[in-house]
Amino acid sequence: MVSEAIFCTLSLSWTDRDPNDDTLEYSVHVRSVGAPSWTRLAEGLRQNWFNINRDVLSDGKYIFKVVATDAPSNPLDQAREDFRISRVVTMDAAPPRLRAQDVRVTEGGWVGTIEVADDLSPVYRVEYSRDGGVTWSVLPTEDGLCDQLQERCRLAVSGLAPDVHVLLVRAMEYSGNLAVVSGSTPH
Repeated sequence: MVSEAIFCTLSLSWTDRDPNDDTLEYSVHVRSVGAPSWTRLAEGLRQNWFNINRDVLSDGKYIFKVVATDAPSNPLDQAREDFRISRVVTMDAAPPRLRAQDVRVTEGGWVGTIEVADDLSPVYRVEYSRDGGVTWSVLPTEDGLCDQLQERCRLAVSGLAPDVHVLLVRAMEYSGNLAVVSGSTPH
């Protein structure tokens, strides 16, 4: 019922079937997980999809309800309706927090710890670039699996050429948000 887009929209879609082939009309409702009441986002829809701009809802976990009615084909006292509830959907527009700890330049390299955290979406990739972002290399997490809200990585980059003075570290999480930090060596 729900497919999450990485950047701009959340797309809701559903399937329907009316035994009399009546024309169906839909309304879409939303509520935060744990909230007692629904808020109507749209009504009078004839198509079986609805797109929501990412900036319409604040970061959080939501449930959507689609209500279908055959009222367009029937008198009000004979119209029927039914609904479906989505799984929990995470809306997350905030980038992960990325922090370099105890990072220092050694002879020909960098060592330290990189910490990544996000409140809603698990981190799925941490990478570094020692050449200004042209080539990125995966930075392994301490537990070997990049799949948690908080991850720690041991930074150990060696073989820096004398003309390389910038190290970039970036982290991405499952909602598509990205954070980047940089450090430079003294000239």
